Amino acid sequence: MVDIPSLVKISVSLKIQPNDGAVYFKVDGQRFGQNRTIKLLTGAKYKIEVALRPGTVQATTMGIGGVNVPLEEKSRDAQVASYTGIYDTEGVPHTKSGERQPIQVNMQVGGPCSRSPAWKGRGQQRVDTYKGKHGEDKKELINTDTPFSSQFNDIGVFETVWQVKFYNYHKRDHCQWGNSFGSIEYECKPNETRSLMWINKETFH
Repeated sequence: MVDIPSLVKISVSLKIQPNDGAVYFKVDGQRFGQNRTIKLLTGAKYKIEVALRPGTVQATTMGIGGVNVPLEEKSRDAQVASYTGIYDTEGVPHTKSGERQPIQVNMQVGGPCSRSPAWKGRGQQRVDTYKGKHGEDKKELINTDTPFSSQFNDIGVFETVWQVKFYNYHKRDHCQWGNSFGSIEYECKPNETRSLMWINKETFH
């Protein structure tokens, strides 16, 4: 069984490589399905950074526009778990002039088993006995628990749609104006069925 948190906050940032360049959006008003359009380049690599709160949850898989983005865990504490990955737009066709492209973003979110000692915050210890330098018996208390359990079960699926315009690489200057953003944060509400999580709020930072 999994103890499901009442809220999960997911922050996603994109930085164009190789120099961690900024990513921009432009405000389109009501002309399209969403009022913000994220500007991306074809044939480029973007570093994806994901932060999940609380730190007791984990991202198991992520997809952007049908492209699988493997995530590598970089750090974890009780407050936040951080991941990084690479989104490659090689082979993605550019968006025609006057059009916008909706791309689906999804992430499988898991949480530790409720039976896990680490999840409950209860450490485990053992006593090791060894010989001292003069042959005497010595005992040492050893911590055997890890900060977080390696056992995870599903909490639910995060799913949203970004409105994007993909520019040809030779038009990359068009991607470098507008409103830059550091990350997009989503406040999500899991449910007991462990299915699609409800998104309460989306915020561009």
